[in-house]
Formats: sequence, C-alpha cells, structure tokens
Amino acid sequence: DKGVDDGGDDERLNAEDTSTYRSLTMRAAYLSLDRCDIQYTCKELARDMSSPTVASWGKLKRLARYLTLKPRVIVNYPWQSLPSVLVAESDCDFAGCLKTRKSTSGFACFLGKHLIKGYSKTQSVIATSTGEAEFYAGVSVISSAIGIQSMLADLRVVVSVVVKTDTTTGQVMLSRKGLGRAKHIS
Repeated sequence: DKGVDDGGDDERLNAEDTSTYRSLTMRAAYLSLDRCDIQYTCKELARDMSSPTVASWGKLKRLARYLTLKPRVIVNYPWQSLPSVLVAESDCDFAGCLKTRKSTSGFACFLGKHLIKGYSKTQSVIATSTGEAEFYAGVSVISSAIGIQSMLADLRVVVSVVVKTDTTTGQVMLSRKGLGRAKHIS
C-alpha cells in the first residue's frame, strides 16, 4: 500500500510502482477522451508522470475509487437539425497549482446541443493576473474552435464561431487589436 493521500508526501515511488503509475495514468487518459468528468484529474495525474510520488499514487487511487462508483457515463446526442453555429466556451482558474502557480484552462465546444470536444490543460506560462489567465485560455479556445470550424468546412459544413467566457476582463483583452495597454503579456 502506498499510504494515505495527504497531498503532501513527496517520497518518490520505486521503479516498479512508477511503471505501474504511468501505465494506469495513461489508461485513465484514454478513458478521459470520452469522459469529461475525469479530464481534469487525468491532466493532474499526467503532470506527475516524470517522477510520481506517494501523493501521486494517492490521487490515482482516488480516481480508481471514483471510477468504481461511476463505471459508466451515458452521453446522449438527441437528433437535431444541422446547426449553423459552433459555440466554444472557456474558463480557467488563476494560479490554481500551488506548486508552480500555473493556471488551468478548461474548454468545451458545442455544435448545437452536442458536445464535440472538451479538454482541461495546464497553461504553459505563469499568468500574473486573472485577466491574463483568461486571455491565455481564450486564445487557446479560439484556436481550437477555428481548427474545428476548418475541419467542418472540409466536410462542407459551414458554421460561424461564438466564443463564450465568464469574465469581462478576458473578453476585453481578446477583442483588442494588439496589446494596447496590457502589460506583462509575452
């Protein structure tokens, strides 16, 4: 047994347990492609793959207990006429990681009532403000939405893109041309 998940045990796993941790984390990541409810957890587990600790093992066990309680997720795609709008929604937490102070971006893309893509990922840079973190999340969402729009165009489905975010600061920063008076954005 790897101990209890107290979130603070930095003791590294031995080679055999590290291999098992990596294998199980990648199986969970494969499951997360179809299960939005575990995407964030799988992202966090994958961040520890280079050197998993006892605390990492505890997080993996917690996911396993959750999957034991919720082994299935049913995603229902009811019939709908072909939508003309692709809605991309974003959100982020500012400096959510206590160790690195990096933010996490969340993304969901809907074609009508149907969720066609979603992800949770750690931002590559450290944002210095909530607005900056929302800006980075928005840029990522817009680029993903344009990619989906392009793929749909290849299939001869023409859609417009609507981006939704929950902060006015992020919306204002995304609607600018150039940096304007924004500081600390590289």
